[in-house]
Amino acid sequence: MKNFAMVWSCSLVALVVACGGAAGVGSDSGETDASLGGSGAKAGSGSSGAGASANTGSSANGANSGTGGDGGGGAASGTGGRSFPDDSFDYDPSLDADPTSCVTESIGTERLPVDMFIMLDRSGSMTQPYGNNDSDGYCDVDDVDWQDNGSRWCNAINALADFLGATSSVGLGVAYSEFRGNGPSGCNAASSMSVPFGVIEEGDASGIIADVVDEMNDDNPDGGTPTEFAIKTLMERTLDWRDSPSNTRDVPIVALLITDGSPSSDNCNDDRDALNAMMIEHFTDTGIPFYLIGMDGVSAANLDQLATGAGASPHTDFCIDGDAECSYYSVGNGDPNTFIAALAEIQEAVMGCSFGIPSNGSGLVDLETADVVFVESNGSPAETLAQVGNLAACNSSSQYYVDGETIQLCPDTCDRVGGDSSVTIDIKCAGN
Repeated sequence: MKNFAMVWSCSLVALVVACGGAAGVGSDSGETDASLGGSGAKAGSGSSGAGASANTGSSANGANSGTGGDGGGGAASGTGGRSFPDDSFDYDPSLDADPTSCVTESIGTERLPVDMFIMLDRSGSMTQPYGNNDSDGYCDVDDVDWQDNGSRWCNAINALADFLGATSSVGLGVAYSEFRGNGPSGCNAASSMSVPFGVIEEGDASGIIADVVDEMNDDNPDGGTPTEFAIKTLMERTLDWRDSPSNTRDVPIVALLITDGSPSSDNCNDDRDALNAMMIEHFTDTGIPFYLIGMDGVSAANLDQLATGAGASPHTDFCIDGDAECSYYSVGNGDPNTFIAALAEIQEAVMGCSFGIPSNGSGLVDLETADVVFVESNGSPAETLAQVGNLAACNSSSQYYVDGETIQLCPDTCDRVGGDSSVTIDIKCAGN
């Protein structure tokens, strides 16, 4: 029976790896096994300090004898050792992939949903064309004959219900209230919206649409138009929602005012310039825009006086005849198709300018080492936008700013957005 032991010896020097042969012991009764070292010696040469083994066996009295070499000097002697070939290779770093190399990575962004705070005029003129405060102009959402009724109120509430119930509104955040009468003493803002904020889910699983419809069906138009009360309420409630710890959506917030008349009340400020200044200040300070939808009963001049500079970019759609460009959205008598189209365009205008900062697998992309690239829908070449500190710093049509985890296109850049526009994030290599 043959017994042997093997010992591996490896060294790593100057990125060269070498392993030597093994020295061993054991052949029985003086036998010689050629496979275990040959009959006398197997000479070996060491490479980079590794040696082969040479072995001799003899048995005078049946005992084993022998000494195994250690391979360090290039040769060894022993008994019964197995010889292993020397293996040596050089490490060439140039053959490795460069660990610092990288390529530019483009990550698409997604348009964000919108949180919309809606204030609907419930003044007596909303029963037109039947006359102010006329019960013939009352109706509920989805009344059998609501389309035959044709009052501003009936058209408005049914259009709102259809807009909220559309597939495109899933994910939309909504809070709802109405304004009428002379306004409270001092015209202070309401402490809450009539329908608190909720997010529309598929099939109205959250129940927010049903809550809005119930509120609209419970009320009928009468009284004056306390526009200051409506504006103050929208200002305070949108700001509260933006700063609320429970608001984890980090999406654009918009204030939507729907009215058919000029400001008219006993307890509120009805000066249009003053009201416009309030909305402009709110938009400038918070980034939360006001959008105004006007119905028959309010002139183009009064609407534009209220809306200009309050957040909506000037546009050519939904302007009253004679206005080549306007900042309001006119829906006439509130024809539902026109009304829904205006609401959808407002939704698109806000969504089209707000994009979530994407993740690249290790957290949110650091925009300090990335480019924000804008592709206009008219086929113009892709353009890298410049980052500015905030909304107030915007002064060109090629800029954006960061608000939380949102990329906001500056207003003049936003004006360039069309249905096929896109924003991508190009991650650059460090140092590029």
